[in-house]
Amino acid sequence: MAGTRTSSHMIAQRYVSAIFDLTEGKDKTLGAFDRFFAALESLLADKEGLAEAFANPTVSRKTKAEVARDIAAVLKAGKEEANFLELLARNNRLEILPAIIADFRERYAAYKGEVVLEITTAHPADKAALASIQGAVEKETGKTTVLKTHEDPALLGGIVIKFGSTLLDCSVEGRLARMEQSLKQQIANA
Repeated sequence: MAGTRTSSHMIAQRYVSAIFDLTEGKDKTLGAFDRFFAALESLLADKEGLAEAFANPTVSRKTKAEVARDIAAVLKAGKEEANFLELLARNNRLEILPAIIADFRERYAAYKGEVVLEITTAHPADKAALASIQGAVEKETGKTTVLKTHEDPALLGGIVIKFGSTLLDCSVEGRLARMEQSLKQQIANA
């Protein structure tokens, strides 16, 4: 499974690189892709089963391309964004859209001199705490941050903070995993 995630991430990076190569120096086009990806991400979150249909190998590429065209029309996508979505469908890569969107966001933020700050909590986060963390990260990096928050009940409690290549896992789930690993190492060394 980890190999699949890594492979998907590498493929996503290639598609995002292509977007940046083709739109070099065209801030307006990159902004249009950013808005399109935000709308697409919302659509994927709202429409249950859409992401699963994209990943389903029994759904033909032709059907996926038709769905991609329909989605582009519903989202009022520009020509470049619509063509990109249809290209993903033809290449049978719609299932990696979340990875493409995440990679694009990170690269676009860096392009604009910003850093994406992702904060994941088990329960809704306190706005004052989020603002405090955001301020600390901006002070540390010297860059403006783009805050993205997520809720993941599997964390059980605590918080996971990611910005750039930095990952701070202060979640209960993360602590338990580290504790388990430590115990396994102690047993193996005993």
